[in-house]
Amino acid sequence: MFLSGATLTLVLLSCGLGGCGGKVENPSSSTTSGANSSSHGADSTSGPASTSGTPTASGDSGGASTGSASSTCDLPAAIQQGLLDRWNAAVSVAAEQVDFGWSKCDEFAHPTLKGGTVEAYVDFAAVLLQFFQAGDDFTFLAQNQLFTTQLVYATPSGQIGLVMTFKELATQVASGTSLFEDAPPATRSAIAMYLAEMN
Repeated sequence: MFLSGATLTLVLLSCGLGGCGGKVENPSSSTTSGANSSSHGADSTSGPASTSGTPTASGDSGGASTGSASSTCDLPAAIQQGLLDRWNAAVSVAAEQVDFGWSKCDEFAHPTLKGGTVEAYVDFAAVLLQFFQAGDDFTFLAQNQLFTTQLVYATPSGQIGLVMTFKELATQVASGTSLFEDAPPATRSAIAMYLAEMN
């Protein structure tokens, strides 16, 4: 396992010297592992709806292109707020034990930052699926080119501690990396269907 200095600093700040329940690893790892069969949160049987030609309902970009935005903090204000509002609505509906609310563009609620426990990763997978399934959220992500926009967590000192994208998160959940090995298979399979639509 290799962690960069910034990530290691973040892990130590978030979890202390004892670590995060043994679940902290390089966020870009793609190791595959097994999973249990418990179910969580969202209906994990439905996949993505087609994203071609579907207008965004709320958070419409008004034609603004976001393909060049490198992080959520670089997005136009309406799109940034629409993204956070949609994410937080999914958090509320999923009603998991760990709170993954996202209040500032540079404070994405990755499960490593929520204790890094098995429960945090399982709950996060449920929230991510709920987010993809809710209303036209997936279409909103596609139309605003947000699958590869960086989701950033900055430490209180302003140092970037964690960077991830929705596509990377979906890849990790779908493949059942050791971080998400305990996410229900149905959740991982449903997220895999959304991941296929991101390519």
